[in-house]
Amino acid sequence: MDPSTSNEDAALTGFVNFSEATPPRLHDQGIYTEIESARADSLRLGQSINFWSDTHHRNFDTLVRMYYHATLIYSDQALSVTPIASTNMKVSHDHIMNDLKQLSQLEAGFHHAQDFIWPLFIAGTELRGDRAGQALIERHFKTVMRISRTLDRDRVLSFLMSWWEEDSDRQTSWIQYARERSSDYNLLIV
Repeated sequence: MDPSTSNEDAALTGFVNFSEATPPRLHDQGIYTEIESARADSLRLGQSINFWSDTHHRNFDTLVRMYYHATLIYSDQALSVTPIASTNMKVSHDHIMNDLKQLSQLEAGFHHAQDFIWPLFIAGTELRGDRAGQALIERHFKTVMRISRTLDRDRVLSFLMSWWEEDSDRQTSWIQYARERSSDYNLLIV
């Protein structure tokens, strides 16, 4: 086994064990404070960068906003006792989807293409039964792969597509689904 893979596997196992052992909602307030702080720090950093244009700067701010909302969704997903989406998750999901629609209309919308995978993935986890939303996520995944290479992104998209086809009446989260199917998608860190 490749040493880097071995280290990654050990880190993943540690994270999974921690996330399964941590009582839900125990650290919520601290987590949300950290997420807010990271967003503010990133936006502040964006003010100090000499972007090529105002459009690039706006795209950076949009990317920060998408990461912020994706992280809020993931935090809620990972800490939730039930797989049912909260109102906050819905609001954050709507922000990401609207940002994706706006970015796809801009010529310079994907200058940070390699950075879109996390928000695309997290938004995609909330789209079971929403064919139009799934098509948007799939199209953006393919755009990212075309612009910045495939790498593991095709497997991530394949996982999402499998998740979308999963029986939506089955009350499970994508995180549990990924754990159950870990041998099929060994690259996913949940």
